[in-house]
Amino acid sequence: MDDPHIPPALTDAVVARYGTAHVHAGFDPHRTALIVVDMQRAFLDPAMEWVPCAAAIETIPHINALATAIRAAGGRVAWLQNVHLPEMTESWSGLYAMLGPEGSRRRAAALSPDRPGFDLDVRLDLRRDLGDALVVKRRYSAFTPGSSDLRALLDGWDVDTLIFTGCTTDLCVESTARDAMMLDYRVIVATDATAAMTPEAHRAALAALYFHFGDAMPTAMILDRIAVA
Repeated sequence: MDDPHIPPALTDAVVARYGTAHVHAGFDPHRTALIVVDMQRAFLDPAMEWVPCAAAIETIPHINALATAIRAAGGRVAWLQNVHLPEMTESWSGLYAMLGPEGSRRRAAALSPDRPGFDLDVRLDLRRDLGDALVVKRRYSAFTPGSSDLRALLDGWDVDTLIFTGCTTDLCVESTARDAMMLDYRVIVATDATAAMTPEAHRAALAALYFHFGDAMPTAMILDRIAVA
């Protein structure tokens, strides 16, 4: 299946290195979790005055389709939410120094738990009644020590494969996916269910993840694999 997000030359390089274009094509949906990264109003709604990722809006139908299929196949869904907490200006002082006073103020206004920007976009098919989990994370990677409870949650679910969706591809998706691979999860990135601020940033992140850290597939291919598993 052709994927406009992955150039043929990169696929050829992956085949040359690993012997196949899709190293995790045979994943078991029952032992798979869909990880939806930071699909919050702060990143999707320009009115939040933070860092809107317009391309992420186009991923919502793909994310919802994957969530429905994974649940039906016996897998699980985790929705990650990036947060600002007052103590982070000290515990993550490097980030806030980079942002400066105004950027720090805007981040707090967008991502504090009591602000609307922290909430998931209402168009997402979050189903707490079907076992979906909400996971708050304090760093770009949900697996950074102290960032979140994601690792414990996944251990309880007994999953070995993670399908990554959400935004942004080159920041929180990539950071969490890289760490996931090094924690021995099988990583699949949904190429049309992830998004970055620019097409160039999206493609560059996908290239690094596909070549070094796991697999990359469009939503239609993932759905086909779930259907035949």
